[in-house]
This record gives sequence, structure tokens and C-alpha cells, in this order.
Amino acid sequence: PAKRGNERAPAIQFPNAKLLEAYAGSYKLAPGKTIKVTVRANTLYAQLSDQPAFPVFQTKDDRFIYFVVDAAIAFERDSNDQVTGLTLHQNGEHRAVRE
Repeated sequence: PAKRGNERAPAIQFPNAKLLEAYAGSYKLAPGKTIKVTVRANTLYAQLSDQPAFPVFQTKDDRFIYFVVDAAIAFERDSNDQVTGLTLHQNGEHRAVRE
């Protein structure tokens, strides 16, 4: 049985595929470990090396959450508004730069 908690459900945003394309690419997390970000049918997917790709859902500008694990991704932009990296929030903070 599921019990309702006191926490509010996250507010999910639904950007179109064209807006999500800015995040697509490969991000180097550590030597031999990357996060590949792709867009499929208006949904962003993140895939860590040697793991399946999972959808991530936008909760605010440049921030996405997973529903399959307790984790989030915050994308970083430069002064020209280009996505240059990300931080994976899962058991700490893990920064990755765009390749």
C-alpha cells in the first residue's frame, strides 16, 4: 500500500524537442565514464556509461530529475548561453564537462 506524504509533487515542465536539443551531447564525468544525453519524442534521456538510458524531466530551467532513481541533473551554461557541462546530483555532486 502507498501512503501519501506531505511533500508536494515536483512541477514538471514540458519543453519541445527543439528546446531540449541544446542539452544533447556527451559529457565526461570521469576517465572512461560519460553521460550521453539524447532527445526522443520531446523527452530528454540521460545514459551513464554501461547503463540503460532513462528519461529525465524538467522541473525548472536547466534542471531535470529522474523518476527511476533519486537523482537530478543541473546543466551549466556559459556567458553565451551555450550548455557547457552538467552536475549529476546523486550520492553527492558529480560534475561533467561537455565533450
